[in-house]
Amino acid sequence: MLTAIQPEGTPAVPHLSVCVVTHGARTPDLERALASVFRYTSDMTVEVIAVDNGSTGESPKMIAERFPSVTVIHNRHNIGYAPAMNLALERSTGRYVLCLSDDAEMLPGSIQKLLAFMRTHPKCGLAGPQLLNGDGEMLTTRHHPNMLVSVWGEIVPVKMWLRKHKLLRKVATSLFRNTSGLTSDYGRTASVRALSGGVILSRREFLDDVGFLDGNMPLGPDDYDWCYRAIKKGYEVWFVAESTMIHRQKPKEDPSLIRPMNLFVQLPALLYYYQKNHDGLKLRLFKSSVLLLSLKWKWKIRRQHGANSLHYRAVEAGHRICLDSEQYLSDIVSNWTQQYRMFEGSK
Repeated sequence: MLTAIQPEGTPAVPHLSVCVVTHGARTPDLERALASVFRYTSDMTVEVIAVDNGSTGESPKMIAERFPSVTVIHNRHNIGYAPAMNLALERSTGRYVLCLSDDAEMLPGSIQKLLAFMRTHPKCGLAGPQLLNGDGEMLTTRHHPNMLVSVWGEIVPVKMWLRKHKLLRKVATSLFRNTSGLTSDYGRTASVRALSGGVILSRREFLDDVGFLDGNMPLGPDDYDWCYRAIKKGYEVWFVAESTMIHRQKPKEDPSLIRPMNLFVQLPALLYYYQKNHDGLKLRLFKSSVLLLSLKWKWKIRRQHGANSLHYRAVEAGHRICLDSEQYLSDIVSNWTQQYRMFEGSK
């Protein structure tokens, strides 16, 4: 299934392990990410582990030529983000471990500030920096702590309004200061309930105690779940405003811009996460809300792409699994490779 290339001379116990998953679609972004790691961690011993998730592009060649010290794990197929990241986490040996998206990059002093925060806050299991997009605008590093509210923020759609109208977002932030998501006060370090997994730092003791990402969430919301399990175990999750990094991520609120596989998986995975951690009336209300959002997605995708499009078939298949969420593990997780080929072709 996979092979690993272990470079010689890797420190036995590095101070920091940096784990990256790439599918090879954005080789320039990956090159920037890896270059930033080596540029801004020269003051510490670092190991970098990259999982090539079934890439058909130039990324493996670029890593071999430009970053020969990187340990590379090659997957024959794209097995999803969380399962691939778990391979890197399992291989890591550092006292601290950074999960870094392949379209993210460090800035001067950013990782040092995160590590310093971890050292002075022994109860902190997960910490994330302030994230900026490629244009220097703030990203929603802090997720809303209530996923039900977050789902309704897309049904209404509050998230899209707040993202488009900076004045409205500023007013909402002043009224609901330090909640999370788009209305957070990103100038202040704070203990939070949920962080974006785009760039997230953990410590070895935390990984040994809480474990890795839930591999049954190949395309999220593994970050929500990790934070939830951390807090349940007695750890703290912190947003560290003093540390700033870049994440060249695009907003995901508009379903017409989401790839077919993500359209298929995203809402069933939300429901899987919620069923895993909640029950009773809260679960029934959440399932009804996800189904309503799924119907909205179907309507919008049909208008944008047509009823015969791959996008529409993907969102319709996802809607059917939301209706019978017991199918999630058998139809999506167990048949991941087959489903991926169906909705993404040979990519």
